[in-house]
Amino acid sequence: MKMNIDLIWQKFLQGGDDRSFSAIYNEYVDELYSYGIQWGFRDEICKDAIQDVFYKMYISRNSLKQIKNPAAYLLKSYRYRLIDILRKEVKTQYIDLSDHFFISENNILEQIIDAEESNLLKNKVEKLLNRLSGQQREALYMKFSLGLGYDEIGEILNINSDSVKKLIYRTMKKLREQF
Repeated sequence: MKMNIDLIWQKFLQGGDDRSFSAIYNEYVDELYSYGIQWGFRDEICKDAIQDVFYKMYISRNSLKQIKNPAAYLLKSYRYRLIDILRKEVKTQYIDLSDHFFISENNILEQIIDAEESNLLKNKVEKLLNRLSGQQREALYMKFSLGLGYDEIGEILNINSDSVKKLIYRTMKKLREQF
């Protein structure tokens, strides 16, 4: 499907085609919504932020020609929009969301637990995940729940892909050692 999305993205950028725009929206809306919910944002805020991101994308499509990866662009834009909304709500200038990100039981944790079929394992994994930093949990979520590559995760988190590889490797190593 990636090749298809790349073609649809190019078609949208070249002509502002409404069908292409709708296809991009339909491809990423659930992923964006889930990402916002993972941060603990309310349903309405997630939906509003998605609308804001797609509106901005639509009106500024002529300046997006350098964007080669629509998924990374949308997740990064959505992340920044959620940060802006949070800033307005708490009226602060700097917010570090890396420590606020959490993984809900419906995602990675449930997959791990279902595979092992053990409540003891569930409790141990929960404790281990809670010991991780927000950035570690967020990187694991992007890698294993969203299936993003190191380059995409790095772009979203504003770190280079080698740092993402090291972060995920060290996080997994830490989890294995503590387990």
